[in-house]
Amino acid sequence: MYLRDPNRPKYAVLVGDGSYDYKNFSGSAILNQVPPYYPIDSSLSVNLDNFGAYDDFYGDFDMDGYSDVALGRIPVRENSELSEYIEKVINYENLTEDGIWRYNFLLVADDERSDNPASCEIFHTYDVLYSVRSVISPRLNSIPFLLQKYPLE
Repeated sequence: MYLRDPNRPKYAVLVGDGSYDYKNFSGSAILNQVPPYYPIDSSLSVNLDNFGAYDDFYGDFDMDGYSDVALGRIPVRENSELSEYIEKVINYENLTEDGIWRYNFLLVADDERSDNPASCEIFHTYDVLYSVRSVISPRLNSIPFLLQKYPLE
């Protein structure tokens, strides 16, 4: 029904924190208002290690493995934290100063580490990076930060 609705939402936000221990076996008493999804099938895991949590599950209405809405999460635990977050967003949106900092943003990208020299993961990162930059206004200063360029110790 969702996929046939011409007025379906395009954006969704999950409000609430989550943790790996969503059943509170550790006794940490961290409440999970919206627990993250952990796939049992490793082929569905975003990290391919069967330990990767991801929220796209909540927006995947046709069960194809991809979210059908632009989905975000505000990881708050209390109403006061949510109120503070919303106030900050409203204040940011209503800024009258147009400082130069508002035109800078950082694009961060990384791929799985591979010891195989024939791996093409770095090419995938560059392809995605330049695809994203092609739709960004030329007035904005996008700064790429590629984690592959920094060696692991």
